Amino acid sequence: MPGVKARGILLDIEGTTSSISFVYDVMFPYVRQNIESFLESSWDESAVQQCLPLLATDLEKGSVEQWLGDLSVEDQKSAVAGGVISLM
Repeated sequence: MPGVKARGILLDIEGTTSSISFVYDVMFPYVRQNIESFLESSWDESAVQQCLPLLATDLEKGSVEQWLGDLSVEDQKSAVAGGVISLM
């Protein structure tokens, strides 16, 4: 569309760029197996921290503070991992 300014493109990969079975049989199990180690090694990175408000919204938790504010860092990581898995 001429004249449209976009900052990003959102793609739905299920059935579009890869088969649905690949998503469910390969990608989701990979995330389930690796989410905790990923969060352990990447927790303090700005990219991860910037995703938390969006994840809180997707999980209908209000805000990051409401969702994770009273938890230890380890429990926050567990809650985030559980939240990601629940969205799958």
